[in-house]
Amino acid sequence: MRHLLACLAILAAFNGSAQSTMPYNPDADDDSYIGASDILGLLPLYGQQFGIDSSLTCDYDGSEFEDFLTSVFDQNVVMDSVLIQYHVIDSGLVYSPGCPDPVWEVVSLERSFVLPLYAFSTNGPYQIYFRLYDSFGTKRFVIDYSSDTGVYQFTIRDEEVSSQGYEVILGSHISYAKTDSLSGTSWTLPFADSYSFSESGLSFSYWANFLSSATYMNILPYWHYAE
Repeated sequence: MRHLLACLAILAAFNGSAQSTMPYNPDADDDSYIGASDILGLLPLYGQQFGIDSSLTCDYDGSEFEDFLTSVFDQNVVMDSVLIQYHVIDSGLVYSPGCPDPVWEVVSLERSFVLPLYAFSTNGPYQIYFRLYDSFGTKRFVIDYSSDTGVYQFTIRDEEVSSQGYEVILGSHISYAKTDSLSGTSWTLPFADSYSFSESGLSFSYWANFLSSATYMNILPYWHYAE
């Protein structure tokens, strides 16, 4: 029996290099011990080629904006602040106190503000947040990425939309960049073409909620390479 196990151990040393699935778990029966049954589990692999599954590697050559985001999340690039500029105009029927009939009201907002870096943080092992807030937290720009789904999301918050009562017409004070005019706010690689990224800044063609009626919306990041 000892000779058999010794032979099997020698086979294991050679066949371990033939394992084609990465990563390899030598505890085949999952009993927290490397025993004879684990070594026997290697025998069907004898003669197979060893190597990394090429389908699990990535050679995607992303766009300039996708590469920039990758550098931000890898912390090779540090975003110091962003300049946010937008103009929103919309109208709707609202009720006034003492009047039984609704009247048309027009809301027009023009904003230009700089948000400094607030936090680069994680929410559990699979979600990374990049947050830029003003000193009162009333205006925010957030980029988050979920590594378990591959989804990016871009969010603008303007608490003044809510505090001034404009949500009745504009919807929520939280707005998400949309991939197109109809579908949702989950951006996955490769990114949809409904954005532009240049020296003048970043702009998305479609937004949900209060920015859906924006006449223009621009995000200009200020950043430097990490030392």
